[in-house]
Amino acid sequence: MEERITAPFYFQCHCKSLRSNLNLMKNMSTTKPQILLTNDDGIQSPGLWAAAASLSTLGHVTVTAPREQSSGMGRSLPNASDGIIHEQRVQVNGHDWSVFAVGGSPESIVRAGTRGLPVALAIIGGNPDRFSFFADLQRRTLLESGYDPALAPLAVHAHGYVADTTEQAVEEYYNSYAVAMTQLGRERGWGPMNRQQFEMMRGPGGSLVLGDVETVAKKIIRMREILGIDRFMLHISVGTLPHHQVLHSIELLGNEVAPRVESA
Repeated sequence: MEERITAPFYFQCHCKSLRSNLNLMKNMSTTKPQILLTNDDGIQSPGLWAAAASLSTLGHVTVTAPREQSSGMGRSLPNASDGIIHEQRVQVNGHDWSVFAVGGSPESIVRAGTRGLPVALAIIGGNPDRFSFFADLQRRTLLESGYDPALAPLAVHAHGYVADTTEQAVEEYYNSYAVAMTQLGRERGWGPMNRQQFEMMRGPGGSLVLGDVETVAKKIIRMREILGIDRFMLHISVGTLPHHQVLHSIELLGNEVAPRVESA
């Protein structure tokens, strides 16, 4: 059995309304926090660089984003998905930054591993367990390429929502999420979302990380056990949730969920 590397576990919150990832972690081992910033709108998104400029005052920011606009792409592989990772130079707050633009595909795992880069697995459907192949592939490729997996952390990016109770989370999240995913389905070729699908997705073996603090923490812990992830990114505002609900969910994630996952 592969020995698991003990390291701090990191949380991020991907809020589409803010176009940014908010780093919510504590007890970081470096003098400055290491912040991984990504999006689904592409490397040229103005919101991405506004977020990068703001976060740069808090720590060292690594930017990795799709080369092209990829909102709602899921597991589809358009013609632009060639798996090539381009390093680019951009100006942020008057300083030159190295950033990485990715033409995503399954081969991206290998390409990232051979360059010693971290990877985030977007799990927005199906059973997260089936992504263990990609998790193992990333670690194996890093080792075979002479890199330490502890320095290229593996993350999961998932849709979800945290509320005071699971019943409240379901009630507040379902309608806007179903509308958003149904609209996306019309563009991507799958049928409208119904309540039965939603209930399966929020179950123990589903992709939605949704519920009260304990439920969400257990699901993240399970992903960590199955996939060996070091970071978790929660994409809350997939639909049209009110801003105050999104902020409360972020607060619960950072103050209540994170400590439970870290201590497990």
